Amino acid sequence: MSTEVEKSEVKTSNNPVVAWWKDTCQFLREVWIEVRPNNGRVTWPTFENVKIATKVVIISSIALGLFIGLMDHILTGIVKAIMTGGTPGIG
Repeated sequence: MSTEVEKSEVKTSNNPVVAWWKDTCQFLREVWIEVRPNNGRVTWPTFENVKIATKVVIISSIALGLFIGLMDHILTGIVKAIMTGGTPGIG
């Protein structure tokens, strides 16, 4: 009887799925220790900090998009002028 139990324990410990599951559970336990809201080691930003950072990202994205669009428009006019041999036109 004891040999059957030992064989089943050996089977489950060698099973890669079981080993993966145990490793994943251990990893998630350790992550929760790090990030838990009250006693963890991570310092979370305040809501005000998140709002400010979000505004900065949105404004920066719009500014970069406008800059890239303007440069595309200007360079397109220059390339058209070079290709046609005329003066660069707008549009």
